[in-house]
Amino acid sequence: MSAAVNARPTLSDEQRRLVNALARSGDGVQVIRAAAGTGKTFALDAAREAWHTSGVPVLGCALSARAACELRDQGGVDATTIAGLRRAFERGIELAPGSVLIVDEAGMAGTRDLAVLADAAELAHTKLVLVGDDRQLPEIEAGGAFRALARRLGAIELHEVHRQREPWDRDALAALRRGDVERFAVAYHAHGRGIAAPNADAARAALVNDWWRAHKAGERALMIAHRRADVADLNRRARALLRDTGRVGPDVAGAGGRPFGVGDRVVTTRNERRLAVVNGQAGALTGHDGDRVRVELDAGRHADLPASYAQEHLGQAYATTAHRAQGATVDRAFVLGSDELHREWGYTALSRHRHEARFYVATGCEFLNKAPEPLRDGDVPIHVAQLLRDSRAERLALDRASRDSGLGLGP
Repeated sequence: MSAAVNARPTLSDEQRRLVNALARSGDGVQVIRAAAGTGKTFALDAAREAWHTSGVPVLGCALSARAACELRDQGGVDATTIAGLRRAFERGIELAPGSVLIVDEAGMAGTRDLAVLADAAELAHTKLVLVGDDRQLPEIEAGGAFRALARRLGAIELHEVHRQREPWDRDALAALRRGDVERFAVAYHAHGRGIAAPNADAARAALVNDWWRAHKAGERALMIAHRRADVADLNRRARALLRDTGRVGPDVAGAGGRPFGVGDRVVTTRNERRLAVVNGQAGALTGHDGDRVRVELDAGRHADLPASYAQEHLGQAYATTAHRAQGATVDRAFVLGSDELHREWGYTALSRHRHEARFYVATGCEFLNKAPEPLRDGDVPIHVAQLLRDSRAERLALDRASRDSGLGLGP
């Protein structure tokens, strides 16, 4: 273990303690609860090397194919999706005896998925490492198991954030994560990060203009919205600026009739093993010949995609949803407020940046329907807090947990 840690001198004390706890513990299940931007994948890479040096096989899985790829590319772990691993179990394939199974995005995994993985790990005497954050986007399916396991077994916590540069910014996001939304809203407003506009259209226009300034300066900038219609509108506005300034080439047909051209930021929207691409991989379109398009992926390689794939499964990547943005790191993030938001969504979207995140709200009732009159500037933090106060984190009812699920959640 010492060699793996010493080979990474930038590991923080907190990350070193995590590696030590994982590599030396004989526990069959360990839970890691990591706040956004704490460098969990970097620490897991060190743990993976320590296990590998000791002759322990390590396998990983994640809810999304993109997250599995990131675990493989950044954490050095042979990884697949949870669904793919479950299919392997159904074919009779078992985990290697005495191995380690790392489950990334475990906070978003449903209880049934985690129960299947736990049963398989117990059968093979495999150590199960659940990595996630129940303060970010919640489970899509019936969930709560990650939170319950962290409470019952105890969790190794990663709190020290390395992503955001400003101490006040880290403090504000920590407040949002623990539910102190008023403190977060006041801090963001005081530092000019909460942007008020008179209506929804003006909010989107202000957001795109700020994104455009960052983009022109060569910074990695991303717009994030909850509604797909807002994502599409922000992409359309951004692309109009790029076309008008000659930064992208002539249009080629894109997914759902959305155009793209050479120079565009694009994202894949479907897994396609034969093309070695997965849903959610972003990159720059660098060429096309009518039958194929070439994309330089952010992961550091290129993908040659047939026109049929591009027309159906390639989209614009200037704006995105929080689900697609989770795990991303950018220089600046520009986040659009709306009435459907909740605390976990807000924390996920507003923690993607290194240097700056801005949160845009309309001061009329179109977004903030609790406000009968346009808001005064000093009232904006109150209503930002209202947007982010509700929590969607699912709590597991113990009577829903099977006693023999392998998760130890039965009464």
